[in-house]
Amino acid sequence: MKRLDSSLFDWLTWRNGNPLDVFDLPCRTSELTSSRGRWLLREHAVGWCPAESVPCRPKVGQIAVMFFKDGNLFWFHLRKHEVVSIWK
Repeated sequence: MKRLDSSLFDWLTWRNGNPLDVFDLPCRTSELTSSRGRWLLREHAVGWCPAESVPCRPKVGQIAVMFFKDGNLFWFHLRKHEVVSIWK
């Protein structure tokens, strides 16, 4: 997964989807890091950016990850330990 420019992580793209609506995956660490969750997130991820540098909803200590599924580009935050577990 490649690092993306932070300007891509805008409000409209953030509003385009979330794990529950798009992947039927509750936004809980246990679900995100399950074998199903890891597979879905890896399959559809296109890039990442440190969440403190994104213009929309910056968060210290988290990672913003961009996804593409069914013609829809969207992103959401993941905690660093979740990213490590999903992409190890």
